[in-house]
Amino acid sequence: MTTPVRSERVRIAIFVKRKSGMSKEEFSHYWAEVHGPQFMALDVAKRNVLKYEQAHLNDEMVRIFGAGGFPMPDYDGIAILEGESYPKLMKVSQSEKVQNFMREDSENFMDAAAMQYLPLDTISFTDEI
Repeated sequence: MTTPVRSERVRIAIFVKRKSGMSKEEFSHYWAEVHGPQFMALDVAKRNVLKYEQAHLNDEMVRIFGAGGFPMPDYDGIAILEGESYPKLMKVSQSEKVQNFMREDSENFMDAAAMQYLPLDTISFTDEI
């Protein structure tokens, strides 16, 4: 039996790296307290993004996993956008307002050239909270 891919929602994970010279604390504060709310205040995001999550890197666990021999990424976090479909999420990224916002705001906290996008279809094995 094949485990079904969830079709009611899709996700895009975006790997994010802080800009050179910015502390981890400054990056996390700006990303969570300024960028996130401003992004979700954009009409196109409100209409097409069902959920926007930020996963901030846990430095203590990076040290522990690194000491255990696990390779660690060169990123400071992951933004996860969830929507009903890829076309709806693409409306967000292709929007002129979002492109202008990202171009201007990214300079405040992240290395835009280092961003990597991962479109994801999910398979759920458990759905406990």
